[in-house]
Amino acid sequence: TIWAVREGETKVIVKDVITNQATFTRVIVTDGVTYPQLVLGKDTTTALKKNGTVWAWGDNAFRTEEGVIRTDDTSVNKGEMYGKLGFGSVQELITTPVQLQDYIEVTGLAEGYGMADWEKNKKPFRNILQVVAGDNHMLALDDKGKVYAWGDNSYGQLGFPLKTVGTGGTVVTNGLRYSRYPVLVSTIPEDVKIVTIAAGANHSLALDTKGHVWAWGNNSS
Repeated sequence: TIWAVREGETKVIVKDVITNQATFTRVIVTDGVTYPQLVLGKDTTTALKKNGTVWAWGDNAFRTEEGVIRTDDTSVNKGEMYGKLGFGSVQELITTPVQLQDYIEVTGLAEGYGMADWEKNKKPFRNILQVVAGDNHMLALDDKGKVYAWGDNSYGQLGFPLKTVGTGGTVVTNGLRYSRYPVLVSTIPEDVKIVTIAAGANHSLALDTKGHVWAWGNNSS
């Protein structure tokens, strides 16, 4: 539960995992700027300001049901924590709101391109109108009707395949497993304008101007 108490401020309920006690704590995002939306993910908080910027804080780690931090098992980033808050950090706990300043575009999956390649061409992340949260992934919608996603992609909830076939028929097994930055969901056709978004635990939904619903991610019940 989040309470917006006045401009630039919010109160959140936090729970001490040792004593099991809950209390209110105050979070200062920035002075003089209000935010129209506050979203709770799995141990995370994301704030959308009126100026179209997005801020996040909380637990930046993907965890198993037992609380063990999941790490990258690919050869390039082996042992590195994923990072799910959206601003590129691999620090476990973020207690101060941090702005998501950049997004990336995923290209060349079939050619074996990966996160290191895409992060070289980051673009400004701004003019956001809506943010929603799944368990370990987030979606955002901008003023041009484009959708962005970040966090876990174990079920394809970011809109990109985990595996793809290369030009020579070779299966690229790493695909897009996760993203530490917002990723433009380019699998939605370019001429489609989205007007609102929603997220389930491990799936994503979008509604376009013609009343069509787009869905991706976990399709099991």
